[in-house]
Amino acid sequence: MAFTVSFASGTLAASAPERWRWMRAVRGGFLAVQLLAHAVVAALVVS
Repeated sequence: MAFTVSFASGTLAASAPERWRWMRAVRGGFLAVQLLAHAVVAALVVS
């Protein structure tokens, strides 16, 4: 599940056009969600 969330948020952050004003505002949030999902996956692998 965390891998899917990471994939979706990373894809949205990378592929959405820069001209969308709302996307510039939420891109940082998408990247934060992606990093958190990566941390969850890493914690699951380590445990």
